[in-house]
Parts: sequence; C-alpha cells; structure tokens
Amino acid sequence: MADKVVSERLTLTQLSQKDFFASWAGTRSPEIIARAKQIVLEAIQNMQLLDSDADYEDREEIIGDAVLRFNGLNEDNDNFIETPEREAICQQLLDIAEAAGIEPDEELLNDRDW
Repeated sequence: MADKVVSERLTLTQLSQKDFFASWAGTRSPEIIARAKQIVLEAIQNMQLLDSDADYEDREEIIGDAVLRFNGLNEDNDNFIETPEREAICQQLLDIAEAAGIEPDEELLNDRDW
C-alpha cells in the first residue's frame, strides 16, 4: 500500500519567513524583486492584523489589493511579468489566501493585468 502524502497548510507566520521570488535573481532587477517581496509581505501582515472573526470579504480584499499593486509594479517596469513570474506571484497569493482561511481559487486574482 502506497504512503499517502499529506500536504500541510502553512500558517501566515511560516509564509512570512519564505524567501519570495528568489528564483528571479539574475533575470529581474533587485528593485523589482524587493518591491514584489514587499507586496507579498504586506499582504501577509494585513491578514495577520485582521481579527480572527473577520469577514471573508475583508480577507479577499487584501488579496485583491495585492493583485492591483502587482498590476502597478508590472506597468511601472515595462510589463516584466511573464509566465514564470505570473506563476510565482499567483502561487504566493493563493498560498496567503489558503493560510488565511480562504479557498485558494484563481478567481481571487481576476483583477490581474498580467
């Protein structure tokens, strides 16, 4: 009988310790990487500041705000977001959503321009 692999959901605190977008080094400027990390870390911090009984919409709004900030970052930097960046950004934002108790659904990212 094969062992069942169980994926454990990370907490917001655990997520905040990750080295976000490290794979971009050498292909994207340190400034872009730093701003992208800042967007993700601020989304995590904003989730942590919410009361435990905060509405789903409040949590969803934080993800939506991060998407809009990535839209701005992309626009300010010659539309740098391509497939690898898109996948990394989406994964990070959906991980935050899941850690905050939101179903990690791509519909959360509908406002993205990238």
